[in-house]
Amino acid sequence: MRETKNKKTILLALAIFFMSIFILQPVFADVNLYSNQQMIPGATEKTCDISTYIQQIIGFGYATIGILTMFMLGIGAFQYIMSIGNTAKMTSAKNTVNYAILGLVLGLLSWIILYTINPNLVKVSLGETVPCTITTSTTTTTNGKYDAISLKKSVKERIKAYCNIIQEAAGKYGVPEYLIMAIIDQESRGIYNAQSPAGATGLMQLMPGTANDLGVTDRTDPYQNIMGGTKHLAWLHKTYGNGNWERTLIAYNWGQGNLTKKYDKNGWLPNETKNYIPSVLGKAESYKNDGCSTN
Repeated sequence: MRETKNKKTILLALAIFFMSIFILQPVFADVNLYSNQQMIPGATEKTCDISTYIQQIIGFGYATIGILTMFMLGIGAFQYIMSIGNTAKMTSAKNTVNYAILGLVLGLLSWIILYTINPNLVKVSLGETVPCTITTSTTTTTNGKYDAISLKKSVKERIKAYCNIIQEAAGKYGVPEYLIMAIIDQESRGIYNAQSPAGATGLMQLMPGTANDLGVTDRTDPYQNIMGGTKHLAWLHKTYGNGNWERTLIAYNWGQGNLTKKYDKNGWLPNETKNYIPSVLGKAESYKNDGCSTN
C-alpha cells in the first residue's frame, strides 16, 4: 500500500513538473535582463542574461541527476552484494537500484520534452560565458568587420534565380543587393514558401501584420515578398538604424519595439539575434563577391 502511494506521489510530482515547463515556456522565450544572479556551480562567471542563466540551471540539474544516479546505483549494488541470505535487505537493495533507474528515465524524458520545446534549453556548456551586450559599429557597411561565410551552393543558386527582383528592390530602396541576398539566405534559404513556427512566410520571412502594412497580399509570391521585405528593411534602417546595419538587423530579427525598449536600455539581446547579426553580415561579405552583379 505504501509503495503504491509513493508511486502516485512520484507521478503527481512528474505531472506538475511537465505542466510547469509548458506554462513557463513563453517566459523562457521572452525574458529580460536581470543583473542580480548567483553563479551556478560549474560556470566560470555570473551572467546577466537570464535565458542563459536558466540554461545553466537546467544543465547543472542534469549533471546532478547523472551523478546521483551513478551514486545510488553503486549503493544499491553494494547493498545487494552484502545482503546475501537476507531477503529484506536484498529487496531494499533492488528498490534502491530500481528508483535510481527510474530517476534516470524520468530525467531523460524531461530532457526530451525540453529539447522539443526549445533545443537551446538543453544545449548548454556551464563553462561558457554569454555576453550581456553586443557592441555595434556606426558604419553604414560591414567594411570587412565580419568574416565571409561559406555559401551553400544549392541555396545560392536558388537565390540567384531571383536576381532580377533583388536588383530592382536594391535600386528602388537603396539597400545593398548582397545584404538582401544574405537575409534571404538566412531567413528562408531561398525557399519561396518557407514558413516559420511563428508564422513568418516567404523568402524574407514576413509576418502577417508586417506584410499587411507593406501591401503584400501573397507572402509566397517572390516579387511581393522581396520588394516588401526590402522596403521594410530600408524603413528600419532609416528610422532605427542610426547609420549602421547591425542595429537594422536587430530590429528586423527581434522587432523595432524590442530594439528601443530593451536593447537601447540595457544592451541585452536574445541568443538568436546575437547569432543572427554575424551570420547575415558574414554571408553578405560572401555575396559581395558572388552576388547578382558579380555574375
